[in-house]
Amino acid sequence: MYKNRVVNNNMDMDTTELLTLSICLETEAFSFTVYSSLNKQSIVYYHRETVSPQTFIAKLKQLFSELEFLNQSYKQITILTVDNRFTVVPVNFFDKEHVKQIFNYNQLEKANECVLYNILEKNDTAIIFGIDKDVFQFLTQQYPQATIYSQTTALIDYFSTIGVEENLSKRMCVCLHDKSMDICCFESKRLLFANAFECKQIEDRIYYLLYVWKQVDFNQETNKLYLMGTISDMKEFVKELKRYILNIFIIRSTDKIEHVSSLFTNKITESDIKNTLL
Repeated sequence: MYKNRVVNNNMDMDTTELLTLSICLETEAFSFTVYSSLNKQSIVYYHRETVSPQTFIAKLKQLFSELEFLNQSYKQITILTVDNRFTVVPVNFFDKEHVKQIFNYNQLEKANECVLYNILEKNDTAIIFGIDKDVFQFLTQQYPQATIYSQTTALIDYFSTIGVEENLSKRMCVCLHDKSMDICCFESKRLLFANAFECKQIEDRIYYLLYVWKQVDFNQETNKLYLMGTISDMKEFVKELKRYILNIFIIRSTDKIEHVSSLFTNKITESDIKNTLL
């Protein structure tokens, strides 16, 4: 069974070397965005959800055999992994010689997995994350020049700019998914907390959010909460949250996956992030 969403604004296959391809990998979904920096718009957006019994790598290879635009050359290619298998480390405590040990200390060791890391220099943060080895090898063979990021890297980079122009001291930013949510907390641009929680019900989302809010010692009347995502019960979720937190703001987005994957194209440059494979 497949659920597809396709937007194609008459892409010219002869001009792909001027365009950017962004790939977003989730557990049960794939998204591909072709973006023009000249026109500042997405030319192609393709999203497929699947619950078929095929392995993840088999599904990915099938898409590459079906979609012509994936087999072209691009000016820039970024690959985004959406997964809860990550850990965040301050740069001052980061040691690339012991990255696997740090990662496995916080995550159970998993077979057939590569460990990568991104460094957000302006946030003094290292994000260590895992990716399936077969998927990594296939994509790097297809796109040797591609750079691979954790979704957490994109969210920290993007959320660290939210509210800065208002000189907000402390704030929480949350990205909501159908089955999970990502929470990042900041004091000015300094990251205080980052983690992901598996949750689908409103009560569970509120429990985790308020638990973190208390953990970082935020004020329910003066500090602000920013929400991003397209969950179906967003209005009800916000209504319940307002019983506990006064200042709640919604970051508008037509599609959560397209929005997050486009953060790389619009905001993150090579000088902002370093990416290394171990």
